[in-house]
Amino acid sequence: MFGLRSSAGVFGSVADMLLAIYRAAGFDPICKWVDDFLVIQLPGQTWTEDDFIALTARLGVPWATEKTRKLASRQQYIGFVWDLEAKSVSLPSEKLEDIHALLGDWLRPRARFTMREAARLHGKLIHVSCIYPLLRPFIRSASRFASSYRDPRAHLHVPGALSQDLRQISRLLKKLPAELPLEEESAWDVHWWGDASTSFGIGVSVGEFWNVWTWAPGVSVGPKQRYDIGWAEAVAVELGLLSLVFHGLLAQRPAAQAKVLVRSDNLPVVSILNSGRSRSQTSNDVLRRIYGACAENAIHLHAVHVPSRDNVTDALSRGDIVGFLAGFPQATTRSSMPLPSHLTSSERLQLRPSSLRPPCKADQRIFRWRGVHTPPPTTIDVPILQRIASLASAYSLRDASSYGSGIRKFHIFCDVFSVPEADRLPASFALLNSFALWAATDPSRMDLADQPASQFETVEPTTVRKYLSAVAAWHVAQGWPDPLSKEDHERIHWHLRGLENLQGSRRRPPRPPITLRMLAALQAELDLSDPFDACVWAIACCAFWGLMRFGEVTVKSRAAFDPDKHLTRGDADFDFDLDGKPFFRLNLRAAKTAQPGEVQQVFLAEQGLLCPQQALFNLARVVPAGASAPLFSWRDSRGAVRPMVRERALERINEILSRRGWGTMFGHSFRIGGASFLLGQGVSPEVVRILGRWRSLAYEAYIRAFEQVSSRHVGHLADGFAF
Repeated sequence: MFGLRSSAGVFGSVADMLLAIYRAAGFDPICKWVDDFLVIQLPGQTWTEDDFIALTARLGVPWATEKTRKLASRQQYIGFVWDLEAKSVSLPSEKLEDIHALLGDWLRPRARFTMREAARLHGKLIHVSCIYPLLRPFIRSASRFASSYRDPRAHLHVPGALSQDLRQISRLLKKLPAELPLEEESAWDVHWWGDASTSFGIGVSVGEFWNVWTWAPGVSVGPKQRYDIGWAEAVAVELGLLSLVFHGLLAQRPAAQAKVLVRSDNLPVVSILNSGRSRSQTSNDVLRRIYGACAENAIHLHAVHVPSRDNVTDALSRGDIVGFLAGFPQATTRSSMPLPSHLTSSERLQLRPSSLRPPCKADQRIFRWRGVHTPPPTTIDVPILQRIASLASAYSLRDASSYGSGIRKFHIFCDVFSVPEADRLPASFALLNSFALWAATDPSRMDLADQPASQFETVEPTTVRKYLSAVAAWHVAQGWPDPLSKEDHERIHWHLRGLENLQGSRRRPPRPPITLRMLAALQAELDLSDPFDACVWAIACCAFWGLMRFGEVTVKSRAAFDPDKHLTRGDADFDFDLDGKPFFRLNLRAAKTAQPGEVQQVFLAEQGLLCPQQALFNLARVVPAGASAPLFSWRDSRGAVRPMVRERALERINEILSRRGWGTMFGHSFRIGGASFLLGQGVSPEVVRILGRWRSLAYEAYIRAFEQVSSRHVGHLADGFAF
């Protein structure tokens, strides 16, 4: 009988056939796990349970009727109670009682348990944490204990760490709500920012209050230290949470809104805050304290990543309090102050929820966010051609994530001015021109007394043009023609240029260049016999002399490395030119400006003491690896080859440069510095353009501090003339 006993795994195959039969008969949505079926009756459907069973019963399918449940809006499935009317999920009361009883047994003094009992405890906790994510940081000790048995017949005492975590889990289960909502709630934005630096300490800004702390004497933070930057950034979140509670800001939280928004420029910390677990013991300890405090205050955190240059507390974390306060027009030497509008998050205006715009990643919005109108067909009515068109559209863009913010901004504008959904896709010229004017207008620089400043989120006109490109791409991806003609773009450009003249520039200062003195400082302080430092040095040299983007020499995360996209050891060729001079050639197979299938090349010549060739030879000697390994890689304490992550490389570089008084550098500072140096030394602009793989005169924007080398080009030109 189905669901009563096993039969060599055949049920899964038979159930696949049944699934196809039911779907063909109109019983949908329906899914199954092996031989367990879950079928949902939508509003308007009139079939009954008897109809469902009768369809296949006459084919000889022996249903276990005693295990079936009647159709109802409240059902128990996979160990949870799902209430479709209330849109909530909960743990059955009997299961919750069993969990409390199980925890009580494990907390008995001197109790001992078998490996099977430890595995059962671990499984129960994992199951409960599916709906109670605040429990996740406390489960790691149970996992370690369950895997510590050498003999399955052994009876082991409960270790102290596990006992402590089980007590905390027991306390949290008594405080957490019985039912949890299924709908994704919006996060309350209290303007919470935090940052940490290895060289100074931690800066936090929450609401109208800011705080700064420096590391205690003897505490070292950084690579190969007891505490790394991930731990420091997690502590910044913990201190921000304590500030939130201390200043009573939770009282301002809207009723029934438990999710609180926190911003960090550290991607790993954003990940562990949202997932509830960390592989680092020190970071996980901080996470336990954070989640415990969240449960005590009936909130949970939603972390988002912001670039370091946009992090309000970046200066605070480096001890630059004056620089932090200088960005605020009403700044005083107090420990609290309101944040001005130009430094608040771009999420200050919230996007209204809509079934047309489901929650998804930024790179999915262009395809998943839709309009109410049906677009005209893009192919003839042949399924295979329609499928090909869909695939071609999905792969047309190399990086769709850059369009997500523009599409989101457009819908925020439409929400602010109550633009009907029917007018958003396809959009008219009047609507898109209005969007461009709104996005580029700074109300503080214009006489707009009748319009609340809170309804504006000003960006640069250059960014507005990117937003318009995003909206146009969204139209095309959804099957509509480009909404703006060449003449329409010229009319919008006319208005944007007028706003630029009227308001003046709001651009941030240009990113600073890396100089030869900075490269020399890095070489002097990095330990080139250490795998990590040797990799950082090779990255710095190649990025500077090869005019490389930092994303070409590093990866976003360890898991992000792809040998088909990123440089490997096999992509580095050593050769000699026509003059017999040695050079390295790096073959980039997925460069930012490359056409599909095009391989761009980086050439690295000899450069004396700061030579990129010697840096690569040193890296190969200190970190030997195979041809498929990442070119810029290092070995951890266990000997595993790891690609260099962007944030970790910049942390090490800025640790040295900040200590010498040069401030914070950015990944692009190497490309900027290399181009500026070559142009300043009289290298032909055309050669610089080829070396940097620019397709236009865009490299001119990279020239920095021309006054420092101007005399080499225009000095003493009148010396040979007599007057």
